[in-house]
Amino acid sequence: MKKLLPVVVILFAVFLVSPVMANETMGRYSYIQVESVAIDVIDLDKATFNVTYQVDDNVDFLVLLLGKNDLKQKLCEIFDLDSCSFESVGMNHASFASDIHSYNYGEGTYWFPEMTFKTEIPNLTIKAQDSSKTFDSVQEFPGIGYFYEVP
Repeated sequence: MKKLLPVVVILFAVFLVSPVMANETMGRYSYIQVESVAIDVIDLDKATFNVTYQVDDNVDFLVLLLGKNDLKQKLCEIFDLDSCSFESVGMNHASFASDIHSYNYGEGTYWFPEMTFKTEIPNLTIKAQDSSKTFDSVQEFPGIGYFYEVP
């Protein structure tokens, strides 16, 4: 028990300091420094997020030691998503899907809805079936229209 106490104290201190450090620099959210994000509109109700990031050096050992659940939760929080289905998550890249409802305007025309992020994303790419758009330094994404052919 005495050996566990210093670990718990260090964890508590790191997680208390992490929210204060959030948004000090572009792309920073807690102990995660987002570098780029690619969102693929894979169907009308799902989007796949591919996120490249760095985890702070002083926290990466704790993530490896205690597991990646907190890292997964923070990644979902960055994009203000209620639930994420993770395909892979590592110390510098994650891939996950989330339900996002696209609006149907008829004749194969759809609208991918606006999103507000918890930090400024340095490089954001939105990929749809027929196009790809890239945005630099965005914290709010206004949405995008695209064409989708139902197979």
